[in-house]
Amino acid sequence: MTDPVVTLFGDGWGMTLWCDWTVDALALGSSSPDLEDRVWDLVGMSIVGVETRAGVGPVFALSAGHELALVEGDDDEPWVMHLPGLILTEGIRGASWG
Repeated sequence: MTDPVVTLFGDGWGMTLWCDWTVDALALGSSSPDLEDRVWDLVGMSIVGVETRAGVGPVFALSAGHELALVEGDDDEPWVMHLPGLILTEGIRGASWG
């Protein structure tokens, strides 16, 4: 974590978040006052799925049963995900998924 950017990664994938995000089950998000200490709670988790929901950007299912939701903030801040042979990038506002 380098405020305000969070980078998550594992074997064969990586994700960098400039946008607002939340993991509700952990009461953790980009605006958490203790984010630099608590972001370590995500260590060891993998992204195992993704879906769309009304009112938010993509919602990533994490291996621990939690969900990482990308939410619209004040700016159209981007996120980038690297997968083998594929790079996904998008701003939250106006993003389309399906």
